[in-house]
Amino acid sequence: ARAMPRVLARRVLAHLRSPPVRVRGRRPTGRVFAAGAAERRTARESRRRSAVILEDKDPAHAAIGFCRMCSVTHRLERDASAEREARKLMDTIRHTGRLDFDSPTADPRFALDKMYQPGGGKMLGVLIATRVCHDKNLTVSDLTQVKAPCTSTPGGQTKEPVENESEIVILKAFSGQLYGEWRVPGWAPPLCGLTHDSGRYVETRKVIEAKTCEARGLKTTASSMETALHLEKQKWDLEIQKVSNEVKQARTSRREERRDAAVSRRDDDDGEKNGSDEHRLAEESRAGKRRVARVREEKATAMGPSVTALETAKQGVQKLREEHRNLSAALLAEIFESYRLPNFRQDFGFGVLKGSFESESSDADGAGVSSTSETRTHHLRFPYEAGASLSEYFVENEPVLAQASEEKAKNPWKNPASDTNTNVSTNSTKPTALPCGCGDCCAPKLLAECALRGLKPLAIAETWMGSPTRKQGDRNEGEFYGACRGRCRPILGHMLCGADELRG
Repeated sequence: ARAMPRVLARRVLAHLRSPPVRVRGRRPTGRVFAAGAAERRTARESRRRSAVILEDKDPAHAAIGFCRMCSVTHRLERDASAEREARKLMDTIRHTGRLDFDSPTADPRFALDKMYQPGGGKMLGVLIATRVCHDKNLTVSDLTQVKAPCTSTPGGQTKEPVENESEIVILKAFSGQLYGEWRVPGWAPPLCGLTHDSGRYVETRKVIEAKTCEARGLKTTASSMETALHLEKQKWDLEIQKVSNEVKQARTSRREERRDAAVSRRDDDDGEKNGSDEHRLAEESRAGKRRVARVREEKATAMGPSVTALETAKQGVQKLREEHRNLSAALLAEIFESYRLPNFRQDFGFGVLKGSFESESSDADGAGVSSTSETRTHHLRFPYEAGASLSEYFVENEPVLAQASEEKAKNPWKNPASDTNTNVSTNSTKPTALPCGCGDCCAPKLLAECALRGLKPLAIAETWMGSPTRKQGDRNEGEFYGACRGRCRPILGHMLCGADELRG
């Protein structure tokens, strides 16, 4: 005991004082580790995602992002009034029993019960803004000369809006699609111009589906051909095996005959007869080999067309798959290119107004419910023209740049080049790959609708409603969350650009 190290002695004594309690037939209630590396990685990623979501619940992180154009982190915070409006929205949905309560006719696809089915929960968002632009005679030329919001006179001149002329407007949005639909009356429309109901999308999808059906049919045909070829190969293999066995038996018989001939040669001196027997046995051996080779050639001749047809079918399937992959990639690129990210700067944020615009006087297909006015006074919609594209202002390294921006705001005398962790170029090139779903969440929809209406954003809130899910992290009904880091924050900096000046 004296020679035992002190640390080991303490461990032994501690174990003897409180030995582990084990019950027969029951596993110990300790920490359970994942069985494989993949499960452990999934568990770590889930914990990391949950920690990030918990951190982004901060009201100051409701909508935040780094703007590459002005190298500043813009934000729109969540306050008590925004949370109150979000709860009112949820109460309205529960009271009416449907999400399309702005429509006079109920659509069974948007019933409340769907939200509480497995995987049916949705993120809902509201944005509080003020309406300061009342002129319905606003033209594109007027719009490109002044910042929104503005007040335009019949002579084309502008003046700053008066604060008492403003009114509160509440916009609402849902994340992604609402059970297969992008546009629902009363909710903010999507930012993409190429949706599942667009003619170009429908046409391309038909071609892709035709390629898919053709590839599926050709794959089925190839599978049938492969099965038939396998059966035919088995039949020929049995025939070859049968002939080979017969040849082997004949070879065994010839060997016995040669042994008997060798014994008889010692007793008989007839060499001519022995030579003729050896010649005959050699010819029989060559004939057996030719017979096996002939059967193999017949197999190759019989199965050759089938093998060629099978290879052709497999190549056709591979070609159709390549065409399907290329069409899908081209369609996805076109969908990403159809997104437009307006902001609160002139011309809705570095975009080019190319076409005509559509003026609407009601919320029939728009978004929002005003607390003082049930209809919007003026709504401008510039599909494909207003705002920048995703690839232009998607900030791939947004967390690093945002941190550098905040540190610079706190300490403007600090040299950013001295910090290697934040020395990142703000004028980086296009991202290597845009994440799917980028721009489809509540915050981008709400900010785009607010900018296109000429409103001034005040606060924003996003909450979860429906069955909880762990696929995207911890999402529980009634709790408020910030914009997601991977798909929203990289573009929110651009979309919030100019809002700080409007709020004064």
